[in-house]
Amino acid sequence: MRVNHPRLPGHQLKSNYLARAGFILCMRIAVLIVSLFFCLGAIAQTSAEALHGTATDVAHGTATGPGFTLTLPDSVEMDIAPTSDLALGLNLAQPTHGREWEKIPPRFIGIATRNSDSATLDDLVNRMVADLPSLVPQEITSDGVINLSSMFPAKLGDLPARRLVLEFKNKQKKPSVRQVIVAFRTRPDASPLVYIASLTTTKADFSQDLNLFVKLLAGFKLTPIP
Repeated sequence: MRVNHPRLPGHQLKSNYLARAGFILCMRIAVLIVSLFFCLGAIAQTSAEALHGTATDVAHGTATGPGFTLTLPDSVEMDIAPTSDLALGLNLAQPTHGREWEKIPPRFIGIATRNSDSATLDDLVNRMVADLPSLVPQEITSDGVINLSSMFPAKLGDLPARRLVLEFKNKQKKPSVRQVIVAFRTRPDASPLVYIASLTTTKADFSQDLNLFVKLLAGFKLTPIP
């Protein structure tokens, strides 16, 4: 038996059609909004990186560099290559969590390595002392006046070293101190390798920052150079 379904009036058919069309349009708008949300999130993340610096690596536990390892104290992390001059850096002024430093902070610990054309450690240190302004980043000093407070023998790992103590005023006119420990490692078939460990801080924060600096240096060990 054939059953004839009642035919809906034309205005009701039109209403149902419009309802379906409206539903489809709403779904498309919802998808568009979600896509826009994720796009804005990506833009925000990119903008944040542009504002605070590009993400880089962070060392936990142990950090390595050319011919050395550095055992880090618990809860201490160091940024790897936060600037073009540093192999490792620890921002003492504010947490950076593995981001390249937008500018040199007023308080930081740094480890750097470079080749040298000096023949001995004494020759290298004499050159450094002859150009004191080059030993403190110009962007963190207020007037460029650097004074050598003291210089005495030191050790960095198993290497003989010199400790230079420099005094200056930072950008905020605060009396500041920079300790530079420089060690000299000769190599038979290459130019000598220089290790520079530095602490830059204010005199007000010197005691607590020096304590951490000493702990870091205690973890410095030489390794074979490839």
